[in-house]
Amino acid sequence: MIVIAHLSDTHIDTGAAARELLATRHPLLTCPGNHDERPAYREHFLGEPPSKAPINTAHATDTFTPALCDTSVPGEDHGLPEDETFDWLSTLLAEPHPPAPS
Repeated sequence: MIVIAHLSDTHIDTGAAARELLATRHPLLTCPGNHDERPAYREHFLGEPPSKAPINTAHATDTFTPALCDTSVPGEDHGLPEDETFDWLSTLLAEPHPPAPS
């Protein structure tokens, strides 16, 4: 059985503590929200070097591949996918994937 827990707009405003609060033994896929700052998100939450590039994530399994598209707009409250995100998603969708059960 596959179980997916989807948390959205959590408003965890305690600095880099989100990584510890959301720690789990299961795969954790994250994507920034409209108020997140990409460089800080990468550095404090993902443990990566800061960057303003979109944070798009996919996690392939034997049966499905969830794709998380970053639609945050740096310095703005609204969301809008960048061309880079559309290109990333198009490439992901063009890759071969396992057939869906019928």
